[in-house]
Formats: sequence, C-alpha cells, structure tokens
Amino acid sequence: MAGNEAPLPAFDEMERLQGANMATISQARLGKWFEDFQAKNVAQGIEQAPTESAAHLCRQAELKFGGAAAKRLAKLLGGNSTASDLDRVGAWLIECASGEELLAHAEGLRS
Repeated sequence: MAGNEAPLPAFDEMERLQGANMATISQARLGKWFEDFQAKNVAQGIEQAPTESAAHLCRQAELKFGGAAAKRLAKLLGGNSTASDLDRVGAWLIECASGEELLAHAEGLRS
C-alpha cells in the first residue's frame, strides 16, 4: 500500500478475526448468484402454482364428471383463483356427487 494507510494484517490475523469461514471472491459471487437464482425460481414457482393446480383440478373434474363440467370449471376458476379457492374446489371434487353440484359450489367462489 502507498501512503499513510495502515498495512493489511497478516493472513493468520485476518483468519482469526474472520473465523475459519473466509470466502474467496468467487465463492462469494457464487453464493450471491445462488441466492438470486433461488429467489427467482421461488417467485416463479409461486406464480405458476395456482395455474398448474387449477389445471390439475380440471383434469380431475373431467375424469369424475366429464368434459363439459371440466370446461365450465376451468372458466369459473380463470387465472385469478387463490390457493384457498383451489383447496376448496379439491375438497368439493371428492364430496360432490355430480358435476352440477361441484359447479354450483365453484360459482359461489366468485360471489
């Protein structure tokens, strides 16, 4: 170093001060990249989960009640269903004896 600045401490002293977990620049960059990557993928998963869940519920409705009921359910759920709404629809798929009963419940979600 030039000038009146204090010299860097010896490596042993730096290690003692920082602990044994000193990261290299590349390790720190990799850690930052991984945090950003993970945050992005978690956010993307949160955005995609309701859409995928709704599609899954519609496939189940089609198996149990037929294609017409599944198409109407898909329209009712749209793209703005909450996780709570989808949980209720999943329970109604099991509880309801007919597609009309399921759709009546699903229509109630919008009111």
